Amino acid sequence: MHTSISPLLEKYSFPKELLTLIESYGSIIYRKSNEQFFYDVNTYENTLFVIKGSFNLYLQNEEKKVLLYQLFSDQMCIANHVNLFNNYIIDFYSIALEDSILLSVPSNKMMEWSSQFKELRHLIITSHQHHYNAMLGVIQSFTEESLENRLHSYLKLKSVQKKANELAMPHQEIASDLNCSREAVTRSLKKLEVKGYIERKTRSVVLTPIIEQAS
Repeated sequence: MHTSISPLLEKYSFPKELLTLIESYGSIIYRKSNEQFFYDVNTYENTLFVIKGSFNLYLQNEEKKVLLYQLFSDQMCIANHVNLFNNYIIDFYSIALEDSILLSVPSNKMMEWSSQFKELRHLIITSHQHHYNAMLGVIQSFTEESLENRLHSYLKLKSVQKKANELAMPHQEIASDLNCSREAVTRSLKKLEVKGYIERKTRSVVLTPIIEQAS
């Protein structure tokens, strides 16, 4: 059954002609929560837009994964922007943080249409700026923020995403996302608990609402 694409793009105010072209050449990809999506050579022939949901974007380096940043549908970001305009391939993949929807459009058509429609050019530029700013934010957090502060920000973001103050997350999962050791995560959680930012339970962490409001 063909899913109509245009209704999913209503809030972006694209011209009717552009919507018709996207409807003709585009396709919808569904991703379940926690589903991994690897970007291979075939993927780079298409431009992928996040139109619903959110993803963690990881760089793959042999046996190690490095969390780059997160993508959210409210920005309508290009998910594979890293490789879209390059002649070389960077190995990376994403994990859906919730049930999500991607729009896939042939990259050659994207380039062709971007010369015709200013709205699409604006979207490409905005997406590029988002990726660039996100990467700068990651670099800044490594160079200026302590692991304790990075962990606190990470937990607050997860709390917003899951709409819950109590988070059941293995220490190893947190360590992988923050690119540090599990032992370092455990030490930082203890420090956050001493300061009253969180309460640690056997299999979960609870963010303290009163402290959150006061900070």
